[in-house]
Amino acid sequence: MILRELGDGVQVAGQIRAEDVSRLAEEGVRCLVCNRPDDEEPGQPPAAGIRTAAERAGIAFVHLPVAGLPDLATARRVHSVIRGATGPTLAYCRTGTRSTMLWALGVVDAGEMTIREVLHRAAVAGYDLRALLPQLLIAASGADRRTGGGSEGETG
Repeated sequence: MILRELGDGVQVAGQIRAEDVSRLAEEGVRCLVCNRPDDEEPGQPPAAGIRTAAERAGIAFVHLPVAGLPDLATARRVHSVIRGATGPTLAYCRTGTRSTMLWALGVVDAGEMTIREVLHRAAVAGYDLRALLPQLLIAASGADRRTGGGSEGETG
């Protein structure tokens, strides 16, 4: 299990297993967000098993599955879960890419980071989010309207 830091108490990872949860609790993770649909591929651990392990370890567990490119509504829900967590959060999917995309859309939509910042943080963590750029621009334009800002959509 490889954890990749996005900052501000948020990490992402590929698929985790129930036996990983106690170690995550020891490392301080307080919330798990599963962005992977059950039965996406054979042999994948079901979310319910990881939820049970999380509950035993005192970790909050939220299942917000996404197939394909994430949508802004789900990104807002993930962002809300992360901001409401009592400590560090680990979001996971098959490879960590969808979870990273959801995080990026959520923080850009909330006006907490610019597109440039999320692209950089994702790249440092090993994720290329350029395919998400059209959605990030839409999220940034909504953040601009809500905050009265003008720089959230800057990419270059």
